[in-house]
Amino acid sequence: MNQFDADIFIDNEIKPRWPKWAPTPTIISDWSGNIRAYDYDLLKQAVKQHRAKSTWNDPQWPKITELAALLMPKNKEVHDRDEPTIFVMCVERGFEMDKGHYTCQPGSYRSCTDEHNAQKLRDRHTDLYGGEWEVFSRHTEKQMMAMRKEFSDERKEA
Repeated sequence: MNQFDADIFIDNEIKPRWPKWAPTPTIISDWSGNIRAYDYDLLKQAVKQHRAKSTWNDPQWPKITELAALLMPKNKEVHDRDEPTIFVMCVERGFEMDKGHYTCQPGSYRSCTDEHNAQKLRDRHTDLYGGEWEVFSRHTEKQMMAMRKEFSDERKEA
């Protein structure tokens, strides 16, 4: 997750669940830095579980990370999962003229938990990174990695 996504995560997933939590800018910065190491959807599930089990007035980072660890796939590499899932992938790169660089490369992708979240993520990535993003449903991680390799090979040939 990048800094922008981490800040959105705090605003949309943590603060509404703990409305009395009044973190200082330093605390927000610390949380934001920690959050960046996690997948948005996985961390969201951990936060939801923490809220359901918690009587605290403030979120507890150690509890959230403990729950996130329990939610991570076991015994298989992430790329070896066989079950179909939903992905949002950049299919046409974006270019930011004022910065003079590409903002996304074809083949960049993120997994999602459901179609609705995938549509929102696609829109958010389009606004944030530019380019063209598409939602791919019922694809396995292996299929997405193969598609990513195809995009990478096409860039090398171009």
